[in-house]
Amino acid sequence: MGLGLLLLSLGALVPLARCQIIEGPAPEIEFEIRMTDEIRDAFAALFDETFMQQLVDCQQLAGDNCDVTGLAEYMIEVGGRLRNSFTQCPTGCSHSQKDCKDFWLAFEENPVALRNGCALTNNWPGACTTFLRELQRRVADETWELSVMCRMIDAGLNLERMPDCKTLAIMTTSSRPSLHDGGCSFETRDECISNLCDVYSQFAWRMQPRNLIPEQARVPFDSSYILAGCEHLVDLDMYNRRDECHDRLDVLAFCDCVCPGMSYVNELGITDCPTIVDNYLLFGRLGIANTSLDALCEPEICEAFSSQRLSDSCRDTRLPGDLECLAMQLPKVLPQNSPCPWLNHSGEVNVLECLDGHRCDINAEGWSCCENHRGRAKCPAQLPIMCDTLCSGITEYCCRQEGECSPRGCPVILQRELFYKEETTTVTTTTPEGRAAVEEEGFTLRLPEGSWIWLMLLIPLFCSIGFFLYIRCLNKKFEREQVAEGDTILGMKLDKFGFFHAYKAENVEREETKPRICIVMSELPESRPLGLELMELRVVRVLLCAELAIHFMFVPRPRCGAVRF
Repeated sequence: MGLGLLLLSLGALVPLARCQIIEGPAPEIEFEIRMTDEIRDAFAALFDETFMQQLVDCQQLAGDNCDVTGLAEYMIEVGGRLRNSFTQCPTGCSHSQKDCKDFWLAFEENPVALRNGCALTNNWPGACTTFLRELQRRVADETWELSVMCRMIDAGLNLERMPDCKTLAIMTTSSRPSLHDGGCSFETRDECISNLCDVYSQFAWRMQPRNLIPEQARVPFDSSYILAGCEHLVDLDMYNRRDECHDRLDVLAFCDCVCPGMSYVNELGITDCPTIVDNYLLFGRLGIANTSLDALCEPEICEAFSSQRLSDSCRDTRLPGDLECLAMQLPKVLPQNSPCPWLNHSGEVNVLECLDGHRCDINAEGWSCCENHRGRAKCPAQLPIMCDTLCSGITEYCCRQEGECSPRGCPVILQRELFYKEETTTVTTTTPEGRAAVEEEGFTLRLPEGSWIWLMLLIPLFCSIGFFLYIRCLNKKFEREQVAEGDTILGMKLDKFGFFHAYKAENVEREETKPRICIVMSELPESRPLGLELMELRVVRVLLCAELAIHFMFVPRPRCGAVRF
């Protein structure tokens, strides 16, 4: 009786069971239980060394009547066929439904049937139970390409296996070189760009499952069927615009700017932040339903942005700094919302819109009314521009009228729309913000962002240097004239107040305008006269030392005929 049940349970294992039913006493069923090195290596290539060792443990501990080796051989054969099909034609073609039907037989039905049959004769050890549980986990794994693809190609009569858009994005990021696992390590920039364009093109082809199934096959959906959650991506048309992908600003920013910063994104325990950040930047930020950034990885992505934002290659990407990145609160941004709502105003006068959707009147509640609602998202209509400077906290950015401040930008790698270098149907601007451009007869003059700061520093510096050189020239000219003219000292004279010095300029040919005579004295007497006799001259003005210094700073120095004390 037990042998009969065993044979019935193994009936589903047609591709792998090697048995013969005869009349009379039931002979002992023997399988080839030895697992060759070729089988081990092939199984490890299909999965990994750890899972292969679990298979070997199961095979060695199972009884002679439990064909674990045959199960492994069939899994290797079916998995190899599928892998070759997906590798040889990653996009633009369909795949056999039969191969996927064999996949479910080899990886779901046969292992369960083998377990049920072997358990009847107590030939299913604990190691085999561990192996089967791990196999079921891997079949359900959203990162395994064979499983996710067959869930679309052979989804079942009621589409019970059909994955959603989020699952396809996770699988694509895990199975293709992305930003952290080889996508940034290409030798040339063009190779990096081509790889990312291939990733987007493949994703766009596969998110319509009818593209993966031959036309003659009957399925319960048509060519317009889109994976749930991918609806927003249809208008982006990433597959048909594959040739324009090399001009996409986000793809260029990934290869030129973001890649070096990915080294700052680390795993945090069991949280695989590199893969999570990759999936969010490549697909999640485009508006895929139920996709958001893990809050544990927020500091990691902000550090990556901050480390690269000031580099020359990131000049036009507008990456946020640490505080601004944290103020964006990316983990709380819903897929249907923009991460940069401040690009538009609230639509009402005196009304602020907060990041959680709350709206408040600044006249009634004050400008701080968004502090308890995750910060400002949109400025009032009369002050529509949100500046890139903070008025308070880390989320309260100032609101001004257009032209009164530098607008707060939005990183191109976080936006839901696609922007191209040349103007197309989805382009809102062809000149990145922060650039000044003057075009005249084919000549373009572009000033780097932030150049106004250098102009404000250099212009006063050059003016000061020029003024200093001008004063020096005037001083040298005065000294040369002093030597040439040779003022005459008449000697000491005496009057009722005492002795004094007398001066008189030589009688030489002079300009029509009489020279001004400047006499500088180190100190002035309190009650006596200056102690100077000015012959043939008229005193016009007497300046104190401080006034004289200021006067000579702005007025050309007169030709003095006096000796300085």
